[in-house]
Amino acid sequence: MCTVTCDGFLLRVAGFGDFDARVTIFSQDYGKLNLVAKRLNRPGRLRGQLLTFSLCDLQIKKNRNSNLLILEDCERLLSFPAFSKDIRKLACASCITEVLLRAVPERSPSPELFELLSDSLRQISKSRSPEAMVIAAQLHLLRSLGIGPSFAECVSCGKPIKISPTRFNIEAGGFVCPNCQAGKEPDGQPWTAVKLSRGAISFCRMALHKPIRSLGSISISAALRRELLRFMFLYFAHHLQVELNSARMLGQYLNRHGKKRRNI
Repeated sequence: MCTVTCDGFLLRVAGFGDFDARVTIFSQDYGKLNLVAKRLNRPGRLRGQLLTFSLCDLQIKKNRNSNLLILEDCERLLSFPAFSKDIRKLACASCITEVLLRAVPERSPSPELFELLSDSLRQISKSRSPEAMVIAAQLHLLRSLGIGPSFAECVSCGKPIKISPTRFNIEAGGFVCPNCQAGKEPDGQPWTAVKLSRGAISFCRMALHKPIRSLGSISISAALRRELLRFMFLYFAHHLQVELNSARMLGQYLNRHGKKRRNI
């Protein structure tokens, strides 16, 4: 057995057997790791420390004869009480961690992703408009993964795109200018067209131009929020081949909340 110590965010804590748990963390030094926390029924420092989204000081043991990683000790360094009090913020935080869980390979260190995760959770927890923050964070996350959308030029002809209502090619990951909006790409294959408003384009360009830590005060209208959340859902579904459960949960909650407000 060898033991390593690192700081990491708890992305997921799931029951495993009667007294054990499977824990997925994201650390700066080792990337995403799947661990097993044993004997949680016994008194010890693990009990009460395994809180999703929290930043912890972790001691991990690796069996030299297998790839099994055991979580030996955990001390919470930072937590976000807002996520347990506000379902909107909980869903927004989950939209970030779910992408890391489903799209990032295990044991691939990425200081950039670790910093992005840290900044995103901090800003979402204190933002008055967590949906705006999570959309900005998702755009940065997609760019870090190398599959980010392009908002600068037409993917068909390469001409610069002006800030005006324009069709976005989900498959190609970019805009299509008015001259190329024939419904097909040059190779004759159909594509999914999503019309983005002037406000949506401006927001996406601004969000990608600034670091996450400087976006805590941004807010968007309900209409722009619905437009951008739908766009991000479609983009993730195509480019990661997954439909984010957390995004669906957030959308359902916002729809119910909006209906209740309109009925008052």
